[in-house]
Amino acid sequence: MKNNNSHDAHALTFADPRREKLFRVRNIKKALDQSRFAFVLGIVLYCGFAFLDWVIAPRTFLLSAALRLCVAPVCIALCLWLSVRSRRQIALWSAFVVVGTQIGHAILVTFGDYPPLYYAVVTSIVIVFTLTFSTFRFIHALVFLAGNLILSVAICVFVLRLSEPDLLFTAYIIGSFSLLSVLAGYSREFYIRQDFLQSDELSGEKRKSESLLLNILPRAVAKELKACGTTKPVSYDGVTVLFADFVGFNQRTTGVDAEPVISALDRYFSYFDFITKKYRLEKIKTIGDAYMLAGGLDCSIPTHAVDCVLAAFDFLDYVRRDAADAADNLSFELRVGIHTGPVIAGVLGSLKFSYDIFGSTVNVASRMEKYSAANRVNVSRNTYELVKDFFECENRGIVAVKNDEKYEMFFVNGIKNELCLDREGNIPNADFVRLYDELEQKGSAEKG
Repeated sequence: MKNNNSHDAHALTFADPRREKLFRVRNIKKALDQSRFAFVLGIVLYCGFAFLDWVIAPRTFLLSAALRLCVAPVCIALCLWLSVRSRRQIALWSAFVVVGTQIGHAILVTFGDYPPLYYAVVTSIVIVFTLTFSTFRFIHALVFLAGNLILSVAICVFVLRLSEPDLLFTAYIIGSFSLLSVLAGYSREFYIRQDFLQSDELSGEKRKSESLLLNILPRAVAKELKACGTTKPVSYDGVTVLFADFVGFNQRTTGVDAEPVISALDRYFSYFDFITKKYRLEKIKTIGDAYMLAGGLDCSIPTHAVDCVLAAFDFLDYVRRDAADAADNLSFELRVGIHTGPVIAGVLGSLKFSYDIFGSTVNVASRMEKYSAANRVNVSRNTYELVKDFFECENRGIVAVKNDEKYEMFFVNGIKNELCLDREGNIPNADFVRLYDELEQKGSAEKG
């Protein structure tokens, strides 16, 4: 169904069968409440007719009272109970009420001192009242009311034995009110469909906005922002920060058209996003050709350091494979740096807000990347202590960086031989998984 001003609302069904089915389920649920209310109100009003019977036909009041106060309430209550037992048959029980009411009115007119007009008027009221709140499909309602009109005429001719003028008048009254009930039911469904469309569109937009928010912010931060409209900065004792940067990117792309450069970066970063999500990490941002992520912002995941190293090897593996298959001759080498330490995290800005992390840990992670090497993963002493049981690490000693800073660094060469399935050290085996699970359980127990 197209999303325009009319919404194709004059169509009685949605073009998408799944959408039509969903609407039917919701319509039945909404109609249930309305129909149950209508059944209860119908019992009250129908019993109220007994007081009119005392004025209109006092001589046959006992007959009318028996039908109105005993038989009719039981039948309507039965339909109410059936609407609970069989939710999808509301239209059938509504039809039962209409037909049963006609038979009851025919009995009252035949054996009582009611005028023939009584049958036509009261039957028409019941038709409008009942079918307006049913779930009859438009075409089904027309078929039912056509059959019901034939039944009414048959009752008038063979039971009530009305004269021709009275027969025409009765048929006209019942037919007119029947058509009115069809239009009322159609209008009700029309506006319910409009409401369904608007709710469905709003739900879709809400899902899109929530998905976009989760792509920008960690789940806990997004939840706080939606609930409060603002977020408070949070301090973390242990977060693993990863920087990945393409070697010689500026030199390789000088003089190259913008489109293939952006296309290549998009290809790489899209895959990095996939890997980041795979290892339950948080993408922080991209800075030119550098990619930054963090693990440990979700305090329930104690394996963030190992996850970051695994993600780094997936990054390197993809970049190597892409370099072999690159059709645009824009292939690069990647270097990765990782450090673990305390950070402060928060949301910045009010228009185009962004989630970022701050502190010396970020700076040290950047140093690890700058002093890494092509196709290598360089980690600090802090990160090494967290991953040394899983990976073969090469001690680089103390490395001096700018501003006379010195850090102990380690190259991670791959998964330990006894924990991997391949010679390259990229595929973990069952022992790796067991060790990983133990670390996860230990961290969860400590936080618990």
